[in-house]
Amino acid sequence: ANLSDTEKMYQKASGMQFWLSYWIVVGMINTFECMFYYILVWIPFYYPMKLGAMMYLYLPHTRGANYIYRWFVSPVLRRNKETIDSTIEESGRKIRKSVGTAASSAVGAGIGASSKGLVRLKRAATSIGPGITMVRTIVGTEIARRRAATETTDAAGH
Repeated sequence: ANLSDTEKMYQKASGMQFWLSYWIVVGMINTFECMFYYILVWIPFYYPMKLGAMMYLYLPHTRGANYIYRWFVSPVLRRNKETIDSTIEESGRKIRKSVGTAASSAVGAGIGASSKGLVRLKRAATSIGPGITMVRTIVGTEIARRRAATETTDAAGH
């Protein structure tokens, strides 16, 4: 993007802001729909009304997603900011703990099977892709720790 053309940059940013608002509102509607599906399907003409609501959110003349976002979603998110942040933080901690436990168990199983099992486990974790970096790091650390423990035990035993 050409940074010197500020008008074009502003138009792109404005378009992006609309789409972000649109998808947040649609996500909230889908969440509500999933929670109350069995009640909503009994409302006559529910799906045509939903189609009309989606058109209202999207159409360039109405841009209803911006209005709904400013009127409902943004105030709710602002009011619950601390709760949302603490929940995300707690979830991150639990995920890291779960991944660490799973990696430790997997490495334990690999060591129990054989040293070739460890190599296969590490190769499999590497082939999964870049999203698995944390698992690879934990597995690598656990492998190194257990190898060192095994070598010191073998050296003390011989």
